[in-house]
Formats: sequence, structure tokens, C-alpha cells
Amino acid sequence: MPTLQYFVIVSKFDLLSLAYDQRNCNQ
Repeated sequence: MPTLQYFVIVSKFDLLSLAYDQRNCNQ
């Protein structure tokens, strides 16, 4: 099922962008 893989990739990107936002706020 490609949908599950797609969901995992999306959630990974979401976590990455979230961590990136936090780093920018801390600067």
C-alpha cells in the first residue's frame, strides 16, 4: 500500500519542518 508509505514520508517532513522552525525561533 503506497498510502501508508506516503503518510510516513509526510509525517517525517512535518517533524523536520517543526524542528527547523524551533531552531529558527531560538536564534
